[in-house]
Amino acid sequence: MTQRWDHLELTFPKGFLTSATRADIDAFWCGIFGWTSSEHLVYGHSCHMLRPDDGQFILLVESDDAMEPAPEIPESSGPDVFIPHMGIHCETIGAVDKLYAKCLEFQEKDPRVRLRDYPLERHGSKLARNFLVQYMLPFWFDVNSVQADPGTEPPRAWRYVERQAPAVPQ
Repeated sequence: MTQRWDHLELTFPKGFLTSATRADIDAFWCGIFGWTSSEHLVYGHSCHMLRPDDGQFILLVESDDAMEPAPEIPESSGPDVFIPHMGIHCETIGAVDKLYAKCLEFQEKDPRVRLRDYPLERHGSKLARNFLVQYMLPFWFDVNSVQADPGTEPPRAWRYVERQAPAVPQ
């Protein structure tokens, strides 16, 4: 049975998701990561939706039961730090590097961007590259890519591809 995540709901204190806050969130996540955003009324609540693609979304909603802010990562911690996060997988290590550079550039203008960079590491027959990023959301994201050495690729891999139009019966 094939499964993949389709949404994540993040809760904020009432009054937090102002139009200015939503614009800041969009400037970073949509501007750097290429996501889209939209406003939705869900069960009578005004929600802000971030969409990495057409099948996944992160719903931002104000609630009396708001999430705690994302924890700080101690400067002394290495790549073995464990914090609540979600992974964003990139096709290539170069794509991770490009996103990291864009995050650094944004951080120069807005110090609320929190980053933790990890160098390229070898794990057996795989090269891994990642960085952690947190901005305005009560959650960290691990932006990563893992590339297997030739001949050691897993037999199955998930790929996002364009859907082919169904054949029209003649």
